[in-house]
Amino acid sequence: MTTSSAAGLRADVAALLRADRVHPGRAARANLAGASALLEQDDEVLLVLLGELSVFHEFVPVPERATGALLVTDRGIAAFGSTWATKLSCAGRWEDVSSLKAAGGLGGLRVDAVVSGTKMGFLEVYAGKRTDAHRRTLARICSERLGGDGER
Repeated sequence: MTTSSAAGLRADVAALLRADRVHPGRAARANLAGASALLEQDDEVLLVLLGELSVFHEFVPVPERATGALLVTDRGIAAFGSTWATKLSCAGRWEDVSSLKAAGGLGGLRVDAVVSGTKMGFLEVYAGKRTDAHRRTLARICSERLGGDGER
């Protein structure tokens, strides 16, 4: 991994953002940095999503929510979100991911996952062709890593 000096982001993350024509603000860059910190240096980031992260805790019916970033890599996934009062994270290797499902609609791209027993949801607000491309890319990655239905 190399760091892009312009934004202080991983080079592969910065390249994907440039390809998507996304210019993250300060809060989004902080969330991307937090998600990147959950990765190993030699992980290759395949997909970058920015949106709302929801983490469900056992015995609590309402999830914690924060604006966040989701990175899908060749070895797993990493999500990080923050508010003024809290920081949320969820990360794991593909062998730790027991379920990963993606659905696109008018609201955007919805990703639901179970990583090491922790349930999380992520919503990338609809952004036209970019969201459609992300949905196709995520479906391809799911079928390669987890099998056709996205579950183990």
